[in-house]
Amino acid sequence: WSGPLGWVMASSSGVNIRILRKRAAKGDVKIQLVLAEHLKDTSEFAEARKWMQGAADGGHADAQFALGNWYARGECDIPKDNVRAAHWYTMAAEQGHEQAQFYVGLCYANGEGVAHDLSRAVHWYTSAAEQGLARAQFYLGSCYATGEGVAQD
Repeated sequence: WSGPLGWVMASSSGVNIRILRKRAAKGDVKIQLVLAEHLKDTSEFAEARKWMQGAADGGHADAQFALGNWYARGECDIPKDNVRAAHWYTMAAEQGHEQAQFYVGLCYANGEGVAHDLSRAVHWYTSAAEQGLARAQFYLGSCYATGEGVAQD
């Protein structure tokens, strides 16, 4: 892990959970996300969910995307819930999170957690593609080639 939190994740044995918990409790959403991921990795699921939810509620796009993944996959002892997954993907997507934008597109294309709507799928694929996400560019190109959600071109 590089950047300002590099010291936090140097090694799992080097993580000072007490310090992370203190900073997370003060509302630091970046630390809440790091702490949640660490606790998930150590199978401390109840506390991991608490901190991930806090970071997502605090507006951290990466946490919103991660929480969406947890709901989509049924991870961290969370029952699979496509409606909640789509909700959290959308929250992150609206902040410009390119992977979340792509996943929201998939939700609309497949009718998972939201009503099936190919034009909305194309909208979100376009948003992610414009940021350079190759998978979104591929899916968007496929939509144009087949005329799904857009005029065939």
